[in-house]
This record gives sequence, C-alpha cells and structure tokens, in this order.
Amino acid sequence: MKRNNSTVFRKIAYGIMLFSLFISILGVGNLSTAQAQEGSSDGVDYLIPEADLLSLEAKDAIALSLTNWQYEAPQNGRFSVLSLRQGTNWALATIASADLITHKPVDQEASVSNGRLVPLVLVFDNGKWKAAVKGDRDIQTLLNLIPESELSAEAKSALFFDPSISSNQAYNNYKFPWASGKAWIVRGTWHGSNNRALDFRPADNTNADVLAAAPGYITALAQCSPSDHYILNITTENTSEYLGYTHLTGESVRAEGLQLGDYVAQGQKLGVMAGAFSGADSCGIASSGMHLHVLMATKPFTMDGKTFSDSYWYDGVDLYSTQNGPSTIFADVPATYWAWNYIERLYNAGITGGCGSSPLTYCPENTVTRAQMAVFLLRGEHGSTYTPPNASGTVFSDVPSTYWAANWIEQLASEGITSGCGTGVYCPESPVTRAQMSVFLLRAKHGSTYIPPAASGVFTDVPADYWAAAWIEQLAAEGITSGCGSGAYCPDQSVTRAQMAVFLVKTFNLP
Repeated sequence: MKRNNSTVFRKIAYGIMLFSLFISILGVGNLSTAQAQEGSSDGVDYLIPEADLLSLEAKDAIALSLTNWQYEAPQNGRFSVLSLRQGTNWALATIASADLITHKPVDQEASVSNGRLVPLVLVFDNGKWKAAVKGDRDIQTLLNLIPESELSAEAKSALFFDPSISSNQAYNNYKFPWASGKAWIVRGTWHGSNNRALDFRPADNTNADVLAAAPGYITALAQCSPSDHYILNITTENTSEYLGYTHLTGESVRAEGLQLGDYVAQGQKLGVMAGAFSGADSCGIASSGMHLHVLMATKPFTMDGKTFSDSYWYDGVDLYSTQNGPSTIFADVPATYWAWNYIERLYNAGITGGCGSSPLTYCPENTVTRAQMAVFLLRGEHGSTYTPPNASGTVFSDVPSTYWAANWIEQLASEGITSGCGTGVYCPESPVTRAQMSVFLLRAKHGSTYIPPAASGVFTDVPADYWAAAWIEQLAAEGITSGCGSGAYCPDQSVTRAQMAVFLVKTFNLP
C-alpha cells in the first residue's frame, strides 16, 4: 500500500477509535460475541467466544494499536481477531486483515503472509490496557511487563521476530509433517504468496495426523469460521523462518490444547487434516479435497532429504517421512498423544512417577480421584521435594491417619484449598470434576482467600449462575483452559490424568 493511502487509513482508524471511546463514556457496555461477529464499532471483529473475557477498555486498546498497522490494509477497513490467549494481566491475539463484509475469496496463502495474519500483545499496566502489533516500536516495552514464568523469553522472541524471511534455509533437519510408514504425494503445483506453498495428502487418500516438521513456537493461530479449519504458523527454534500449516480440523487442534506462543517439539501432533470447504471463510481461504497446505520458509527448501525448488517439486513421487516423533518416557503416551508434552513435563518436574513400571506407564485416560488430586496439587504448588506434615486423622471422618494420602489431604485442608465434600468428609475415592478442579487450581495458585471476578456466561454449558461459573471463567481468562470444545467446558465431567497434567503445567508454569 502506498504511504499516502496508509496515512489516510490510520487517520480514519484513529477517528473510529475516538468515537468508540466517546460511546464507552456514555455507558455502552461490551458487545456480545454475536454482535461483534456482525461488526463492532471499533473496526475490529471478534470471531471467537473467548473475546467475551475482554473488557471494553482492552478492546479499545487493541483498536488503537491497529492505527500503527504496517502491513497491507484490509479491503473493507476492518480487522478480525482469530485467536486469543489470556494470562493474568496480559493477552496474545492473532489479528487478520481479511475482507469479512463481502466475503470476497482471496488467495489461500494471503491469510498467512503479506501481513494479513499478525500477532498482537495486550498488557494491563499502570491502571490501563496497552496493545501493540508486530512491528510496533512499543512491542518490547510491553513484552518486558509479562513475567517470563508466564511467557518465556524464547516465545516472546519468536512471536515478534523480524518478519523478513531468510533467503537461505536456516534449519537443516526439517522432516515431513506426517508419521513414517505411509506414502504421501504432492497435490498440484506451487501456489500461494510468492509461490512458496505446496499441498500434500496421503497417497491412499485417507485422513491422517499432522505433525510438527521442526521444533519451534506457534506464532500465528487462526480459527476460521464457518469452515472450522485452523491455520498454524510455527517459527522454527533459533531461526527467523516459519512453516505454515493450513486446513486442520478445529476439533483436533483444540483437543491438542495448542495456544499462541506455545512451544512444540518436532513430531508433536498439531491436529488432523480437514475436508474440503468450498466457500471463503473468515480466514479468506477455501479448499478442494482433503489435503495439508504447507507454506515453506524459502525456496529451495529441504525436508527429509528432498529439496523442493521452482523447477522440481516431486510431482507424482511417493514421499516418506522419517518422522517417528521424539523418544517418549511413558510406554502408553506416544509423542502423537494430544497431552504428551504436558505429561512429560509433569514427569520431568517430579510431580508424577506414573501409574506403573516395567514398562513405565502413565494411564492418561484414567480418572483422577480426590486423593490423587491432593498429591498432584501440592507437589505442583510446592515442588517435587515437598513433604506434608503427618496427618492427625481427625480432620475428615473418612480419611484416617493410616490412609495413604492422609498427609496430603489434611495439608490441602490446612491451606484452605478444600473444606471437603460434605460435613466432615472428604470423599477421597470420588473422581474430581472439571468444575471442582477450577476451584482447587485457583485457590492453590492465588491463595485460600482468592475470589474470582463475577461470571458473564462465557461457556455454553456454564451459565453465569452455575455454582462454579466464576472460577471456570477465571481459569479460562488465565489461559489454563479453553474448555472441552465447541464453546463448552463440560463442568461435570471427571478429570483424566492427561487433563490433570495440562491443568498443572499451565497453572504452575512447570518447565
């Protein structure tokens, strides 16, 4: 875009921002998600339910930051938020500049390059929300306000690296993003922005998992509507180059618990390929037939010893991956399991030793009892070497001092994290529900006197008057959970050992 057009656009956007602030002074409340999807007055469309957790002031800060947009401006003058990750007093978002009013189809790569899919950081500082998009001079100042215990220095660097792509391949151990053993083929020819993208699919045309081609950080995450396809950009570790993965099912990506800024290991499962989508969606993309669209960092580009160039891209050749995933700790938790990374981090932090030996197993699908939860929670809070005082056996009538977890259960009560499940009882063998877990986690993190903000009804199955609604919504606000899928939380479902690993790693920022 020419400089004079950019100046006009910024002035218009700033005017819209001032109008939004004027409206907020008059007392107009936050827009609902449905209203935002139709178009919000600040020039930004929020296409995800998590946006209901943002205050009007936070949304105003986002709108103001977009007056500094240095990339190609939206054709219709509007921006959209396609993902949101929230911490204690900060958030990360993926901002897109798609043509959302006319739904005009654009090149399917246009949403993941040319500045149409850009990260934004939002921080609460000195009583006000401040935001900046990638390329803004205020980025580093805001990033410095986020504790590295909540967002690592490596993740910050990857999210907001210089957007220019290196002319030479910087990382030389890329592997095809699918499991070994099955042949895949190239479908079509080079396409997308700068002709750097190819489509791949299994030769037998059956669906398959998508794995990370290299270790790195998620630097863009887009939830597309109504197709429910996902786009992921992963910036390769210790480089400034990224690979883009397009057309993964929303259900599968959400099941992996992936968030903007997360680290992924080579071979880690990202999701499952999606089917065709014929119309343009909120990411401005469409697909014909099941396939994985991969944006490569540069050309020529080498994966698994195969070099793809302008003149040769292995059309009609069977391509086999050497991707077996990283070595695993537990025999029953392969690297492709959705919570593999969290389970191994829990083990490495000394919080769990698994559920069996010879071979070492974790039992990820087993439910967690209230007794087991006491041990998990206190080790997560105090560290792997923590030992609670001896139990008296007088705190709960169903937990005698000889009970295997009595020390842990009584310490949990002593810290004010639990008062039991009824009058004088703890119910140690009962499963922990996802609703109960939200209370346990937040009290362990913030203290027994902590009270979360009032609920607004973020999840479809958790009305604002539900007994644990405020705790559940705060758990989501702090980025510890995104629910169980499709806008729901499943509060009455039992917590599995796999889910417990995710909860603990995210709550206590375990390495």
